[in-house]
Amino acid sequence: MQSIILIAAIFLLFFILDKFLRKWFNAEKVEFTDSPAKEMNRWGERIIFIIALCCLPFVVMSEAPSWLMWFLIGSIVVQNCFQAYMQWKYAREAREHLVTLSLIPVGALAMLAFAFLIW
Repeated sequence: MQSIILIAAIFLLFFILDKFLRKWFNAEKVEFTDSPAKEMNRWGERIIFIIALCCLPFVVMSEAPSWLMWFLIGSIVVQNCFQAYMQWKYAREAREHLVTLSLIPVGALAMLAFAFLIW
């Protein structure tokens, strides 16, 4: 029950923080609809996913269970950094990359808090 409440609190925190940061940075939500940005985004996400999938067996089979937590945090940070780069490169005027970059440390801290409180 405690983990469900913690997950709900984290989602609520992200929702509120996202709305606040969008107003503060005057950022609008942007989807990659033009073909070069959309294709580059898809290819980048696929490559990151394949690399993470190839590394996952080594992390799972390791003797330290904390490696899985660090692997998950690292892969999510890498994915969000790539997303922020794509937003900066192809939709700089929307300023959404500032929101994404601001949420990365908050997300990493939330995952650490969840891991240390639950495990």
